[in-house]
Amino acid sequence: MKEQLRNRLEGLGALLINEGQPDRAEGYLERAIDLYEKKNQDPYRALQLLATALTNAGKNKEAVKAIDRALNKHPQDDTLWEAKAIALSNMEKYREAVAAFTQALRINRTNRFALDTRTQLLEVCKQNKIRFSDAELNF
Repeated sequence: MKEQLRNRLEGLGALLINEGQPDRAEGYLERAIDLYEKKNQDPYRALQLLATALTNAGKNKEAVKAIDRALNKHPQDDTLWEAKAIALSNMEKYREAVAAFTQALRINRTNRFALDTRTQLLEVCKQNKIRFSDAELNF
């Protein structure tokens, strides 16, 4: 029964995000996360959705916190590093965003989105005189 409720909460959260109502999605997704945690289960999907809702709502700092929670259990998930990079970039934390995109590429060299977006972000960094060593950019 609780599994069905979690799935419905996640589904409703995803629907609200897709309909451009990320603020309304937050409560449903936080409730789903609570239900997972009460059963000592991994709230990975709900955390991903919550991070998306928070980012879409302009709550990037909170999104990074949700992503970091998911990364604690899934450090090799390049899509989480991508999501973190986007939230950091939205906060104009360009150095940290490049580092997160680079980590995504270290995990998955074929991640075209991470590569293309990092390239664009490096141009922004160049304009802002933010420099990187080769070691920081290698993947």
